[in-house]
Amino acid sequence: RLVFIGYESILMIVALCSIASMILTYNTAIELTNQGGRELVGGLIAVADLREIVPIFVAFALAARCGTALTAEISTMTVTEQVDVLKVLKIDPVYFLLSPTLLAVIILTPLLLAIAIIVSLFSGMFIAKMVINLEFAEFLNSAWKYVGLKEYFYPLIKTEIFCIYALLINVTMGLNCKGGAKEVGLATTKATALVIVGIIILDGLLTPILFID
Repeated sequence: RLVFIGYESILMIVALCSIASMILTYNTAIELTNQGGRELVGGLIAVADLREIVPIFVAFALAARCGTALTAEISTMTVTEQVDVLKVLKIDPVYFLLSPTLLAVIILTPLLLAIAIIVSLFSGMFIAKMVINLEFAEFLNSAWKYVGLKEYFYPLIKTEIFCIYALLINVTMGLNCKGGAKEVGLATTKATALVIVGIIILDGLLTPILFID
């Protein structure tokens, strides 16, 4: 699980977060410069990356890559009565199937988040340099000025909650799957939809709680 959730997910997380940061920087840097807010570019990109872009896209990447595979795997085990075998052996299927992945998510989320943040900020710096010729030192000084302590810790809280929520939905949908191959596909689709919508709703609830003084 550690390799599957961590190492094998890094490329997807890096791609999503870097591209999202590049798009944000491209769309805001020129307009801020035209409005006389050149010194705000680095701070805006850093705050947006830390508060919203990185936590959401890390969770989306893990849900899209690992969550769907987990739901399909558990659904297949359920419809082929492998879960019933665990019950016969007096092994709690929820504990057996959930705990290794949950532990891996809790351990790896801080590392994946740190990698995503670094990549996102460097992507923003690169685009700002290309578009408005903003020096790296200017970008970093602006980012340092507008990033507070909450931007270091609260994104981790959001990402952990997002990932744990996604994991619980994936496992629950897998264990409740009944039928055959068609139902396995439907369970995976429903789980993915619930995870995406739920992460957005959780983000809307957590942002005012964590970031508004």
